[in-house]
Amino acid sequence: MAERRDVPSELHDAWRDATKHPDPLEALIAARQLEHELTQWQGQLVSEALAAGATWEMIGDALGITRQAVWRRFHADVDDLKIHYRAEAERLRRKAEHDARRAARDAMRRARRDR
Repeated sequence: MAERRDVPSELHDAWRDATKHPDPLEALIAARQLEHELTQWQGQLVSEALAAGATWEMIGDALGITRQAVWRRFHADVDDLKIHYRAEAERLRRKAEHDARRAARDAMRRARRDR
């Protein structure tokens, strides 16, 4: 069975605030914050879905909108995440190259020493 996803505390708090007000105007004000928190969470889920191999079309289908609409709505969030992952990938690539050069140097030294 898949793990249950934890609801972000901000989303939980916004839901509580939007549903506790007996005054509909106060509830509407709180619902605006709830909508903001839901959008933030959707952006995170879109990023996770893309990282797991989903396409914009698949995500659009899940949200009931076109792939173009979902891209317009979420691509900036995903682009920020891509920048982060690309920087991390570059850091790891450099480290791997450095480690490979060191291993080759060490192997050459051992080979010379063992002659």
